[in-house]
Amino acid sequence: TMRIMAMEAMSSTTTTSSMTRTRTTTTVTRTASSTATRTATVTSTLTTTSTTLTTPVPITTLPVTTTTGTMTFTTTTRTVTQTTRTRTTTTRTTTTRTTTTRIVTTVTFTTTSITTTTTTPTTLPPTTTFPLTTVPPATTTLPATTTLTTTTLTTTLPATITWTSTTTTPSSTLFCFCVMVSWNYEPTLIGAQAAIGRSIFECDGHAIYSDKVLKFGATESRIVAGTDLRAKLGGVFNTLLNTPVFIKVWDQVLADGQWELYDWIVKVDCDAVFFPTRLRTLVTGAKLQHAMDGNGVFLNNCRFGLHGPIEVVSNRALQVYQLGYTGCPQPPQEDVYLQACMRALGVQEVFEFSLLAEDHCKSVDWQKCESAHIAFHPFKSVDSYKACLQRADMTGSIIP
Repeated sequence: TMRIMAMEAMSSTTTTSSMTRTRTTTTVTRTASSTATRTATVTSTLTTTSTTLTTPVPITTLPVTTTTGTMTFTTTTRTVTQTTRTRTTTTRTTTTRTTTTRIVTTVTFTTTSITTTTTTPTTLPPTTTFPLTTVPPATTTLPATTTLTTTTLTTTLPATITWTSTTTTPSSTLFCFCVMVSWNYEPTLIGAQAAIGRSIFECDGHAIYSDKVLKFGATESRIVAGTDLRAKLGGVFNTLLNTPVFIKVWDQVLADGQWELYDWIVKVDCDAVFFPTRLRTLVTGAKLQHAMDGNGVFLNNCRFGLHGPIEVVSNRALQVYQLGYTGCPQPPQEDVYLQACMRALGVQEVFEFSLLAEDHCKSVDWQKCESAHIAFHPFKSVDSYKACLQRADMTGSIIP
């Protein structure tokens, strides 16, 4: 964008006498590149009396406003013809006209106000009134030459302007793993899931942790260091006292590092009928858009507290766990431990009871697998597992 500003100043001294009158015409041709919008307001009436003025008299004050907008630059040639009237006099008056052309290149232009003041010491005849539209004839002598001074200011702009925009997309990649013992029904269930590509095998990344190396299609189970995965029964409800085992499991997950590539980390029991596509719909919803902020998020899946069949934590939450879990309280059940530790580390707890349908959470008709839940638990035989999977595929709706 270019803006051309022209400023002209003229001063003259006039002495009047009656002698020979000579008219001289001087033609000045100027070429300028400019298109400008000026707004000028003049409100004045000049009334003079028979008085000799010894101080400059302001004739005109012209506010010039440069407006903001898009300017189209054209090249025009303007011819200025000046007529000089000369009277024979004892005093020669010289007027020098200086025209300054200023070219400014800028990205945005602002409003500029220019005030031009012309003063003329002169003696006026008594009782002469000039209306606003009348200008008295000039009685000055111009020199043989007119000096034109041009100042050009050039600003170079970069050829390319680059805008950088940042777009935040929902975090939805899943790393899913299960913990499988080698001495019961679990290898058979995992084999059936691998054969049809369901459960953890539908996730973006998956792993199987076990006490033995077993192969399921292209996936080979990984040994958990420091434990044989055996836990005792006990407590008020005669449940597995498995916190020490799962601390080792989480240690192994952290050490392997595969989880770092994904947005969400999901631990799933082998006998849970799990639908990763439904979980992706959940984690990309508005409720979990800030799961990677602060200390991250973990999901509480049951009104009685976090239950172990499915445990979901954000990548950021597991980072926080990795840095501080050694100082966490250690209640005997692993799901109670994970909830207590996450709370102690300041990880945000989000209640999401659509995660799990099971008897221990008092879920209605959980065994029918006809609701929109993300996981149904437990189904320990291949037949019951596949029946639940089929019913859920036919009748279960995706969580909005």
